Amino acid sequence: MFTQDWAPKVSALPEDLRAMISAARKYGLRQEGLAFERSILDAMTMWSHGMAEQEDLRKLSTESAVTRCIRLNHKASTVGEFRTLAERAKHVSHRRHRECTCPECEEMIVSQRCANPDRCYTRAEAILDTLPPKWDPRGKHPEDYEEGGGGKDARRRGGLGDF
Repeated sequence: MFTQDWAPKVSALPEDLRAMISAARKYGLRQEGLAFERSILDAMTMWSHGMAEQEDLRKLSTESAVTRCIRLNHKASTVGEFRTLAERAKHVSHRRHRECTCPECEEMIVSQRCANPDRCYTRAEAILDTLPPKWDPRGKHPEDYEEGGGGKDARRRGGLGDF
């Protein structure tokens, strides 16, 4: 509900959960923060991402051969999985063509039975483009500028969030 674009059937929930959801809706509660680690952004679901441009995401997610392939063959559901799929198009020998024979496309054809890997890479990239910069792990984030790379390891060393 707060990280995805869907709403539970409130009437079927226990009273305490109904009250929490009612208060959240009343006060416009949403997930917010100054910056999130890439691992958090990558772990969020992509198909119903709550922060994505919903109209564009719906158009790009409409049932088709390419979305079916991404969902069933590539088994992509999180932002990180979409990012990994889209990054395959950046292989040095990749050609933006159905008949591409680069190692990345060959692997997709053989291991995941993808009929047109480039089409899947392109759609994955377009779906990721529906994310605003703050929620898109492909861009620059504060952890890129933190000494030691930030993240959990830096907190363990006492570099961040040492309370």
